[in-house]
Amino acid sequence: KLNVVFIGRARQIYRGGEATEELEAKVQKDTSYLVNLSLRMERREERTETKIVAKRKVENTYKDIHFVATVEESGFDKDHTGLEIEEPTYDKIVEALFRKGGKA
Repeated sequence: KLNVVFIGRARQIYRGGEATEELEAKVQKDTSYLVNLSLRMERREERTETKIVAKRKVENTYKDIHFVATVEESGFDKDHTGLEIEEPTYDKIVEALFRKGGKA
């Protein structure tokens, strides 16, 4: 499952010069993109977990089917290309994009 977030704003609908209580989405027509983020989804069957045990770094690799989203394009100020987000949800994507770098 892949969720797509469209960037836009709401504007009031007018009929006969009178404002109604209805709203509709408005986006800039001169913008070359509506989605500000492009992710490639990949199914992986192994996961590596790193822990510090007795002041030593220990890596364990085990079988586990999971999904990873890799940022292919980003319209944000910071370059996120190549950033990997494991088991992506809306909250994990937001956290990964707006924190100080690193793997999500």
